[in-house]
Amino acid sequence: FEWTGGRIEAGNTQNIIRKIHISTPDVGVMSLGGVSGLDYLLYKSDVDFLATTAINTDDNKTKVSYISPKMYGLQIAGSYIPKTEGIDFAKDTRFGKIRDGFVYGIKYSYSEDFTFKLSADVAKFNYVNEPMSVTNRRDEYSLGALYYRHGFQITSSYRHINEIEPMGEESMEGYVADAGLAYEIGPLSASITQRHSKIEGDVENTEADRMNLTLLSTKYALSKWADITLGVGRIAFDGEDDNNKVGVLVISGVMFNI
Repeated sequence: FEWTGGRIEAGNTQNIIRKIHISTPDVGVMSLGGVSGLDYLLYKSDVDFLATTAINTDDNKTKVSYISPKMYGLQIAGSYIPKTEGIDFAKDTRFGKIRDGFVYGIKYSYSEDFTFKLSADVAKFNYVNEPMSVTNRRDEYSLGALYYRHGFQITSSYRHINEIEPMGEESMEGYVADAGLAYEIGPLSASITQRHSKIEGDVENTEADRMNLTLLSTKYALSKWADITLGVGRIAFDGEDDNNKVGVLVISGVMFNI
């Protein structure tokens, strides 16, 4: 439902601040700013990680959302998530239960000779039950910033999770941070991104799980309907149980713009 005072949404969707959150640049198919391909490639690895700086604990769950029109470059948004449980298909077979929660954020945009954007988001969930954590309350915070001029785009974002009264042996408490640079000229675009994730994992262990990703992505527009992409990256795990791994990631494909 939309009117001059903004837009209201209801249904089984992502939270509304996903529309205003600023994420790292990524021109390829990994989609680091949203439901990341890392979830599908690495979910069953021996190391816990956060694949995106966007708040996605409530992904694909029933909610009511509001997003305001832009006023002097400012825009606010929020979502209310009632009690919900079930399979989160965005996370493969991961079950997710939430008693209730609120997600809200603000975004500032300026665009004249250059473009500057800044976003800040907050989420509070009550009783989160997932295979990787069970906690009475989870607070999340996310920041993002973007600067664009003459084809160059510099972006950085951050997300922090704080779990209050954890009830299981594993915890998602920790953070993920990234920064990147992208450039576009004609039909060709490229980006390089550095991402670091550190979360508690097993609460009985004094160490934490770490992931480091460096990703170079390129994209060429064949037409307005299709792009070809190629991404090459280095990914490293530093696990609590000395299950350290280093590997090379290569991904390519065709993106259809429908």
